[in-house]
Amino acid sequence: MRAAIYARISQDRYGAGLGVARQREDCEQLIADRGWELAGVFEDNDISAYSGKLRPGYRRLLDAVNAGEIAAVVAWHTDRLHRSPRELEEWIDACERHDVITVTVRAGELDLATAAGRMVARMLGAAARHESEQKAERVRRAREQAAKAGQMHGPLGYGYVRDPVTGEWQIEPTEAAIVREIAERLLAGETLRGIAIDLNARGVPTPKKAPHGWRSPNIRQLVAAGRYCGWREWTPAPTRGGRGRGYGMGELVAKGDWPAILSRVETERLRVLLTDPSRHKGRAPKYQLSGILRCGVCGAPLNGHLDSKRGTRRYHCFAQPGMNRCGSVSVAGIAVEKLVVTQLLAALTETPMRPVAADERARATEEAALTAIAADRQRLDELATDYADGRVTRQEWLRVRDIVATRIEQAEVTLRGAGHAAVLRHLPASPRELVRAWNDDMTVDQKRAVISAVIDRVIVHPATRRAPQFDPERVEIIWRV
Repeated sequence: MRAAIYARISQDRYGAGLGVARQREDCEQLIADRGWELAGVFEDNDISAYSGKLRPGYRRLLDAVNAGEIAAVVAWHTDRLHRSPRELEEWIDACERHDVITVTVRAGELDLATAAGRMVARMLGAAARHESEQKAERVRRAREQAAKAGQMHGPLGYGYVRDPVTGEWQIEPTEAAIVREIAERLLAGETLRGIAIDLNARGVPTPKKAPHGWRSPNIRQLVAAGRYCGWREWTPAPTRGGRGRGYGMGELVAKGDWPAILSRVETERLRVLLTDPSRHKGRAPKYQLSGILRCGVCGAPLNGHLDSKRGTRRYHCFAQPGMNRCGSVSVAGIAVEKLVVTQLLAALTETPMRPVAADERARATEEAALTAIAADRQRLDELATDYADGRVTRQEWLRVRDIVATRIEQAEVTLRGAGHAAVLRHLPASPRELVRAWNDDMTVDQKRAVISAVIDRVIVHPATRRAPQFDPERVEIIWRV
């Protein structure tokens, strides 16, 4: 009889394959004792049967069964073959069709051709599944306790290095500087994509030396991590209808025992900024005033484009089907940009009280919003404890939870709005340095962020006369007061 061996181990910490090798030796001995012919060995090392991940060795074994190449399969135990009822049923069907028997070293032979044998296989599969689920629950509970005690699970990663003598985590200066740079640039209004392009152009090494370089999702996940403000984060198990922060951000549950690269306030602001739904719609604008300029007839945003006939840049109200746009207003791009930027820099240098006052209001708004968010999250934790202890009913818990969660969302919206003025903190204090930075250093993203921090919108009225020159009287700047 031609028999194949299947061996698997869920976790091989050192990559030595010793668990798989021991299973194979026991299976080979069983085949030799029965006088069968070894037709092949199929292995999956360091792959769980419970997780649902693809097991290449198991799929090749199933293909061999379906092809009629083997008459028996030998495994160390049934739980090496299956921990999923769905996979088990597929295995039973294949073995029944091709008259293949399953024999194990520890659980004996399973006659899948009989109802009793299939029942035993299903019972063993259910027991293996139950064991896996219990183990997963124990592991998750242990990790949750460690998180709430401020203990880090595994290495801290990018920005940190372990002291070889004391074993304590320390800040790695070069990588930490990149984390701070990314945070500052995001808070100053730059986009994830723009930062990624710049880091790749400068040849800045990525975490784990990723071959694809820096990308927007990687930067978002990196800079929002709670470890950078010295806090341990934890992601609760998903629940039906539950609310989450999204983008893989867990809750900050305990102060850690490692040094912080960012402040807690910076991390909270970054998380609110990065979960703003408006950041993830469409491509980033190419020109400084796209969307900031508004049509004086229909109020629609003017979009920048390159006029191929004139070879110049223009902003135009584009009339499109299904959109309430007049399509009648257009303005020369370079001229309107020069006018708006000149008045903007004058507002930031000659009348500095306006941005300073706005920034002070933004700071006060930020502090109030962050305080309210922290208090409401504490209320949610207390509410969950009350429900677990039976002091409130499920209906009471759901009703109060929704009210508090809505209040948190509203505070986060307020915090996003305060971010407009917050970008001004990163500008040079000297008027000369501000002008130089604007002309030489700042990206389009940064310029747009500064414009939006001080200017609400710029209305471009229709031209009242035909003239080759730009008419500044058409342009009305609405400042943020």
